[in-house]
Amino acid sequence: MIIECKPLTLTRLYEVQWFRAKIDLSELARKRWIYNFSYKKIADALGLSPVTIGQHLRRMKKENDLDGLNLTREENSIIKEKWHE
Repeated sequence: MIIECKPLTLTRLYEVQWFRAKIDLSELARKRWIYNFSYKKIADALGLSPVTIGQHLRRMKKENDLDGLNLTREENSIIKEKWHE
């Protein structure tokens, strides 16, 4: 905690870091590319904004990265096919 004193003013500064549960990227990929949910429908289901959903999906697609996700081989191939349409 840092306290700054000025004439007739007392200011307290607190260093705060917010943590949010990580998004399940496997479920996100499934909802978008297997079940064809819209960004809005995914956002409502996960309690996030459509912009956030779009950012995660674009990053996954741009990096061509499905490694490490909990997807079956079939789901993986379906998603990759949709990426290259």
